[in-house]
Parts: sequence; structure tokens; C-alpha cells
Amino acid sequence: TTATLPTVLKEPPASAVAAVAAPAGAADPGAQVFTTACSACHQADGKGLPGAFPALAGSDWVNADPETPIRVVLAGLSGPIKVNGGDFNSMMPPPPGLDDEKIAHVLTYVRANFGNKASPITKDQVAAVRTSLAGRATPFTADELTKLRSGAETK
Repeated sequence: TTATLPTVLKEPPASAVAAVAAPAGAADPGAQVFTTACSACHQADGKGLPGAFPALAGSDWVNADPETPIRVVLAGLSGPIKVNGGDFNSMMPPPPGLDDEKIAHVLTYVRANFGNKASPITKDQVAAVRTSLAGRATPFTADELTKLRSGAETK
């Protein structure tokens, strides 16, 4: 019975319970969003699944300008894309339930982890891109994103 157990086994210290309840890195709000919204496809290590979901680790789509990943998260991405030498052709819908702050947190997390070393993203940057996309109802294509990165206009 539990009456014969040492006290430490009956009632673990509160710190032990908290350590079990909160996974490593959970204090980082970007890590929390990544775990719930991104890791199922892009995997916990950011390496994706070959042929299915592209890697975020070492991706020029993640590490280049901050607007590109913001656009992808806000509007989604559809069609063929080459990432780290691999070809992918699927649909990434915009993750539901992410406000500008959560998007800034998760993109900052991704751009600073998995071997990435890009600048942080602020919620003001996300808000500005969101405003520029007002009325957009379709996901981006890699071609559109490439043109935007090079400064060319898309319609």
C-alpha cells in the first residue's frame, strides 16, 4: 500500500511535478508554438520528411529575408518548391489560431534554431506583412515568393 512508501514517493516535490509537466524548452513561447503547430510536419528537429515536408533547418526560405517566412505562415504555400536540394510539391495551409505575436515567436524560434542564424522577427513586422496581404485568399507559390524576394512585383 502507499502507507508503507517513503514520503518522497507519495508526494513528489512541486518542482519535480513542474519539470514533468513542462517539456524542455517550453519556456520559450516560440518553441511552444512550433511544437503544437509545426513539428508534426517539419519534425521536432526541423529536418522535415524527405519528399513530403521540407526541412526548416538550413533552409534559405527561412534564413533569407524575414518577409518570406511571414508570408508563408500567413497565407500558406502551394505547389512545387526546392528546399535544400530536395523537391517538394504539396500544400501548407496557414496554421490556424496564430496571431501576430505567436507568428513572430515561432518564426524567431525557427530562425534561431536547427542550425539557422537569422534575425528575429517582431510582431510589428508580421502585422505589416499581414496588412500588405489584405484580401489575399490563395496560398503563395515558390515562384511568387522568389519574385517578391528579388523585388519584382507579383499580381
